[in-house]
Amino acid sequence: MGRSVGLEGVVVAKLKKSVKEVNHVLRCVFEKNTFQR
Repeated sequence: MGRSVGLEGVVVAKLKKSVKEVNHVLRCVFEKNTFQR
């Protein structure tokens, strides 16, 4: 069980990291669009 929890933690950490990267890209695109208007 401890092993699965550790694996789950790694997966969650990777998901959070990818979500942060996606949010960063979306924010950059959003800012560019607002500046162009």
